[in-house]
Amino acid sequence: MGKAKYSPCGAEQRSRASKASSSQQPAIDAALLLILVDVLRQLQAQHCASLAIGRAAHLVARFRALVEAEYRRHRSLSDMAAAVGVIPLTLRLCGRGLLPPATILRERIFREAQRLLLYATPTVAETAAHLGFEDAA
Repeated sequence: MGKAKYSPCGAEQRSRASKASSSQQPAIDAALLLILVDVLRQLQAQHCASLAIGRAAHLVARFRALVEAEYRRHRSLSDMAAAVGVIPLTLRLCGRGLLPPATILRERIFREAQRLLLYATPTVAETAAHLGFEDAA
């Protein structure tokens, strides 16, 4: 069995094209142009998709940083989203597959309450006040 020959950079295609009659050359050129356009479109679509993923990840990271900095203030989700320059729906769409933004906010407050109650000695009322709740119940 012989090895299949692979020609670098389309040498075989160029050889076949040079053997084609002059009446076939415009059709060959058009076909090659269509192939190149299709490849360029696919590359552009991949690039745009990676930019969108990068933007979404950046937005979610900014939201999480804001939650970390301001979880005690009990800002509404709308206010938090506006602080990162989007609406709540955009945050939810960017974080598809992750926890919803409102859940991220609630869980951060819950984790801090757990930390305070486990590793510090404040009462429940002091922990609630520290976390910005008016009522310890």
